[in-house]
Amino acid sequence: MQNGFADRAAALAGEALTLTRLIGLPHVLNPVLHTAGAIAPARGNHAEAVGLFRESLDVGSEHPIDQYHDLEGLALGLVGVGSDDERALSLLVSASAVRTRYDFRAEPYWQALLDEARAVRRERIAAGRLRAAESTGERMSLAQAISYALTAQPHTGDDGLISARGLHVATLVAEGLTNRQIGQRLGISPHTVARHVTHARSKLGLRSRSQLAVWAGRQST
Repeated sequence: MQNGFADRAAALAGEALTLTRLIGLPHVLNPVLHTAGAIAPARGNHAEAVGLFRESLDVGSEHPIDQYHDLEGLALGLVGVGSDDERALSLLVSASAVRTRYDFRAEPYWQALLDEARAVRRERIAAGRLRAAESTGERMSLAQAISYALTAQPHTGDDGLISARGLHVATLVAEGLTNRQIGQRLGISPHTVARHVTHARSKLGLRSRSQLAVWAGRQST
């Protein structure tokens, strides 16, 4: 594919997908979805990439790095179709942090796609929202990132879900910002910030703002 044979690679991947879907074994289907999804953005088929990587995440893999690769692919697809700027950037940052942690480098053509997508998203998002999206990505666990990719809501690791904006707010609370400062960064009122804080505390069963800050700080571990 890197040598200009993307069309042929896509045809072969399509044939393999047809067969593996008939077989129905997750450990067989997942790598084929993974490969087909990687080919799609290289050919400009971004909506197809979103669908394939979503399916791959749904099927699941025993290897976390494969799941992060799927998150990267889904983010690339979102960038290509021009939707969900903040979600795409958060997923790219989350996956990049894992690659750095484990010194697991992407293939050159894939890394070039990731770098371009991240640059595009940084240009489209206002400064305050940009930092919040990046902070969210840096702090998300794998389970949160997958939930965020598939449902637009990061899983808290507890019984409930908090919204993506709620996680942004909690992340900024952990950084020590006041409601007014958070509101200025995200472009919302301090009253709206307070509602997000109260809702997040209620969902997570936390009694204070400081407990919310501690919880948000632990999400990166």
